[in-house]
Amino acid sequence: GDDSSNGGVLCGGKLDETVTTGLAVFTGEEHPQLQESSFPRMLILRFEKETINNDVLTELTDNIEVYISFILAFIQHIMSISDFDNSFVSKVKSERKRYAEITADNRMHGRYCEMLAWMSVMWDYMKDFFSSNGVDLNFDYRKELLSHIIRQHNKFERDPVTLFISAFFDLKDSNILRVIDYSQKD
Repeated sequence: GDDSSNGGVLCGGKLDETVTTGLAVFTGEEHPQLQESSFPRMLILRFEKETINNDVLTELTDNIEVYISFILAFIQHIMSISDFDNSFVSKVKSERKRYAEITADNRMHGRYCEMLAWMSVMWDYMKDFFSSNGVDLNFDYRKELLSHIIRQHNKFERDPVTLFISAFFDLKDSNILRVIDYSQKD
């Protein structure tokens, strides 16, 4: 959510002053045309046709009651954790600090670190839930998430100096860059 935006939303010809505390946008088309400061507020996932396993999706939709039962069981699991709210907040703060240190060289926006922290901590709770039900999640979610968010940051970074450096090293690494010294006379 972003309650500090200077933009407004018109609803029925009137300015809607409702504060947005959470927002999810799912689109099947293209990246939204937003200002630079908006990209650290979102996680952009690209899905190709091969990304979706139609057999699994069909199985899930055909058994929606199982999915609902899973969600309820996970919520009950969270509710059974004593002092969950304080523990969760503490873990998110710790992870946010850790991610800020890890990504310091990338000069990433703090909102990316916030996103990484929230999602990583919730992953830990999901992993514990699955483990307590005999399911081992053998996937390095934290590493994949961090890698994805760094790529997103790099893609949407618009600082001119950063863009120049990125282009320079891309050309250099591709052996396309040629430096010609015209100061020497023949």
